[in-house]
Amino acid sequence: MLLEVLEKDLSLQARQKLNTFKASVNTSMNANFNSSDELAWYDFIIQVHLDQCEIDSEIFQQWLIQDVKFSEMAAAILADRLSSGLSLLNHYSETDFA
Repeated sequence: MLLEVLEKDLSLQARQKLNTFKASVNTSMNANFNSSDELAWYDFIIQVHLDQCEIDSEIFQQWLIQDVKFSEMAAAILADRLSSGLSLLNHYSETDFA
Protein backbone atom coordinates (compact mmCIF):
# COMPACT_ATOMS: atom_id res chain seq x y z
CA MET A 1 0.00 0.00 0.00
CA LEU A 2 2.71 2.53 0.94
CA LEU A 3 4.67 1.71 -2.18
CA GLU A 4 1.61 2.37 -4.36
CA VAL A 5 1.05 5.74 -2.70
CA LEU A 6 4.72 6.64 -3.00
CA GLU A 7 4.95 5.49 -6.61
CA LYS A 8 2.06 7.66 -7.74
CA ASP A 9 3.97 10.72 -6.49
CA LEU A 10 7.20 9.82 -8.30
CA SER A 11 8.18 9.92 -11.96
CA LEU A 12 9.45 6.79 -13.65
CA GLN A 13 12.99 8.18 -13.45
CA ALA A 14 12.68 8.92 -9.72
CA ARG A 15 11.27 5.42 -9.08
CA GLN A 16 14.20 3.92 -10.97
CA LYS A 17 16.70 5.93 -8.95
CA LEU A 18 14.95 5.00 -5.71
CA ASN A 19 15.01 1.33 -6.71
CA THR A 20 18.73 1.59 -7.50
CA PHE A 21 19.31 3.00 -4.02
CA LYS A 22 17.10 0.35 -2.41
CA ALA A 23 18.88 -2.49 -4.24
CA SER A 24 22.35 -1.40 -3.17
CA VAL A 25 21.95 0.06 0.31
CA ASN A 26 23.05 -1.88 3.36
CA THR A 27 20.25 -1.20 5.83
CA SER A 28 22.29 -2.51 8.75
CA MET A 29 24.52 0.53 8.36
CA ASN A 30 21.47 2.63 9.18
CA ALA A 31 21.99 6.10 7.72
CA ASN A 32 25.77 5.76 7.42
CA PHE A 33 26.14 5.08 3.71
CA ASN A 34 29.14 3.94 1.78
CA SER A 35 30.08 6.20 -1.13
CA SER A 36 28.09 4.35 -3.81
CA ASP A 37 24.97 4.28 -1.62
CA GLU A 38 25.35 7.99 -0.97
CA LEU A 39 25.66 8.77 -4.68
CA ALA A 40 22.55 6.70 -5.44
CA TRP A 41 20.72 8.59 -2.68
CA TYR A 42 21.82 11.94 -4.12
CA ASP A 43 20.72 10.84 -7.60
CA PHE A 44 17.26 10.11 -6.19
CA ILE A 45 17.03 13.49 -4.43
CA ILE A 46 18.18 15.36 -7.54
CA GLN A 47 15.65 13.52 -9.72
CA VAL A 48 12.82 14.31 -7.29
CA HIS A 49 13.87 17.95 -7.43
CA LEU A 50 14.06 18.03 -11.23
CA ASP A 51 10.64 16.39 -11.46
CA GLN A 52 9.22 18.79 -8.86
CA CYS A 53 7.63 15.83 -7.09
CA GLU A 54 5.79 16.27 -3.82
CA ILE A 55 6.60 13.43 -1.42
CA ASP A 56 4.75 12.95 1.84
CA SER A 57 7.53 12.68 4.41
CA GLU A 58 5.56 10.38 6.73
CA ILE A 59 4.66 7.97 3.93
CA PHE A 60 8.26 7.99 2.72
CA GLN A 61 9.53 7.30 6.22
CA GLN A 62 7.08 4.43 6.72
CA TRP A 63 8.06 2.99 3.34
CA LEU A 64 11.73 3.04 4.39
CA ILE A 65 10.83 1.13 7.56
CA GLN A 66 8.38 -1.37 6.08
CA ASP A 67 9.72 -2.01 2.60
CA VAL A 68 13.45 -1.28 2.80
CA LYS A 69 13.74 -2.44 6.44
CA PHE A 70 15.52 0.58 7.88
CA SER A 71 15.23 1.17 11.61
CA GLU A 72 12.85 3.92 12.71
CA MET A 73 15.78 6.17 13.58
CA ALA A 74 17.51 5.65 10.23
CA ALA A 75 14.24 6.20 8.35
CA ALA A 76 13.66 9.46 10.23
CA ILE A 77 17.20 10.60 9.39
CA LEU A 78 16.75 9.74 5.71
CA ALA A 79 13.38 11.48 5.51
CA ASP A 80 15.02 14.54 7.04
CA ARG A 81 17.92 14.30 4.58
CA LEU A 82 15.46 14.13 1.71
CA SER A 83 13.66 17.22 2.96
CA SER A 84 16.92 19.11 3.55
CA GLY A 85 18.33 18.11 0.18
CA LEU A 86 15.21 19.24 -1.63
CA SER A 87 15.16 22.52 0.29
CA LEU A 88 18.78 23.18 -0.66
CA LEU A 89 18.18 22.40 -4.32
CA ASN A 90 15.03 24.54 -4.39
CA HIS A 91 16.91 27.46 -2.83
CA TYR A 92 19.73 27.06 -5.35
CA SER A 93 17.27 26.97 -8.26
CA GLU A 94 15.53 30.12 -7.07
CA THR A 95 18.65 32.18 -6.29
CA ASP A 96 20.93 34.00 -8.71
CA PHE A 97 24.50 33.41 -7.54
CA ALA A 98 26.12 35.15 -10.52
